[in-house]
Amino acid sequence: MNNVSCKKCQTYYAVEVREIKEAKGIVIQFFSCPHCGNSNVVSATNKVIRQKLRELRKARSFYEQATTHRSAQRRFEKYTQLHESVKRLMLHLIDEVKQRLNNS
Repeated sequence: MNNVSCKKCQTYYAVEVREIKEAKGIVIQFFSCPHCGNSNVVSATNKVIRQKLRELRKARSFYEQATTHRSAQRRFEKYTQLHESVKRLMLHLIDEVKQRLNNS
């Protein structure tokens, strides 16, 4: 495992990623400092985000199969739009989850 430094207490520790499944289909992957308990969220998804991630994987595969420059460009634009959408949704959810985990 990789050692990381806790941003809160500056202690080094080995990362052990854990997963929690919450109500409303939210799945959180995180690791916590064993010294102070500060949590770092790696990933937080809900049903909508997981669906968009599936679409993103399909869009990437579709892009890789492009045979012309124009086709590749259009497919890449679609992939980029999906990626930005997933990023916005996930970052918002991660911020919410991070506050819950560190304030409990």
